[in-house]
Amino acid sequence: MYKKNTSALVAFALCSRYSRAPITAGTVTGTVSIDAASPVALTNTPAHAGDGTWTVTLTAAEMNGDEIALAFTHAAGEAYRTIRTTTRLVSEVAVNVTLGAVQSIASPGQRLSSPRTLEMHQGEQRAFALTFQDADGNPVDLSGRTLRFVAHDENTPAHAVFQVDHDAITVSGTGNEIATVVVGTTESATAHTNLRWALWDLTNDAVLGYGAFHIVSAAKATS
Repeated sequence: MYKKNTSALVAFALCSRYSRAPITAGTVTGTVSIDAASPVALTNTPAHAGDGTWTVTLTAAEMNGDEIALAFTHAAGEAYRTIRTTTRLVSEVAVNVTLGAVQSIASPGQRLSSPRTLEMHQGEQRAFALTFQDADGNPVDLSGRTLRFVAHDENTPAHAVFQVDHDAITVSGTGNEIATVVVGTTESATAHTNLRWALWDLTNDAVLGYGAFHIVSAAKATS
């Protein structure tokens, strides 16, 4: 992930158009197109880093857009790369997670030792009220953002076990700082102890918060 309007080192692979062998020497020129504008020459010259991988440092002005399209040219080959930027990196967001009210009978609480762990019982419905703070400790205003809550197996992060889309997430609070996510009985039908959750801000292509998510098997009382 790259931050908007911030200088960044970008890497790309360059191979011969004839043999597909890595290009390791010679002169490479580059152009940048910011948000589909006409391409202009890069300020800095790409340098070979090793084994056909080249790097170039983009200036803050060259990163001042939502979509940065790069084109690189060598006498023996070409390379292209498009990157998207965000206004705030995940590392710049301090996360403070607060659990909301339980919507069904007794549920395990939040673990004190892990404030980013969310838990619920198998087969129940539960609402989680999530609030987030920025780097200065101020609540993050969530209004105007398209949100998505995703839970995935920690061993297969590319595969979502379930997700809660924006139209099922309620934003409230005096400063629009509370996102209430309802996880229903369908999503909690199977017990999981190795899930990870993330709340995505799709508007800015950034993760607001993340942590462990446990769906715990519920033991039934016997007479």
